[in-house]
Amino acid sequence: MLIVFLILLLTGCQVEEAVIEEIEEVEEVEEFVPDPYLHLKRNQPELYEAYVSSFIHVDEVPEEVIVEEFSVGRIIIPAIDVDYFVQGGVDIYDPVYLNRGPVHMQMTDLPSNMPSNVSIGGHRMGPMHFFDLDQLEEGDLIFLDIKGYRFTYAVLWQEILDKYDWSIIDEKTDYPALSLQTCEPKYAGLDPDYRLFVRAKLVGVGKAIPLE
Repeated sequence: MLIVFLILLLTGCQVEEAVIEEIEEVEEVEEFVPDPYLHLKRNQPELYEAYVSSFIHVDEVPEEVIVEEFSVGRIIIPAIDVDYFVQGGVDIYDPVYLNRGPVHMQMTDLPSNMPSNVSIGGHRMGPMHFFDLDQLEEGDLIFLDIKGYRFTYAVLWQEILDKYDWSIIDEKTDYPALSLQTCEPKYAGLDPDYRLFVRAKLVGVGKAIPLE
């Protein structure tokens, strides 16, 4: 009996050591690395590919920055957890494009560090890209990445206007401005009575971070 007990004891120790070594080896191999851009790939797969293919690596930021074409950009608003691609050169009134993501309004300026008024519109129901736009406060930052540049804006104010009043996006500002607009109130549908506008002012231009 003693011999059998010793054999079982030694065998058990060897098995336990082998299991521990195997677990340690698996832990080393299967270290999980999250994909920081997974939400963009899932939510806007076609725009992700278009953005990556149109990205330009900027060596230096010139004194005067003017984007000559708005193809696909990216808007990031940390305060309200917004991170979407922005479409350019499309009809903002076409629901197909609005359902994909925010749209640059073609009748407005292109991003620049010179006096300009760039306007972007987004849904507040359905995809809800700009659902919490009303939660933005003065000083909140908005990042607009396009053509290798990152335009950083700080929120100035917000205003609610009649749905036929486009004076805010038509305004010729004496500073580089960004005007965001969406339906008002929330869940108003495709034909709201009012629109919510958020005005921001450029505070800097730098290099955009390329997506991998």
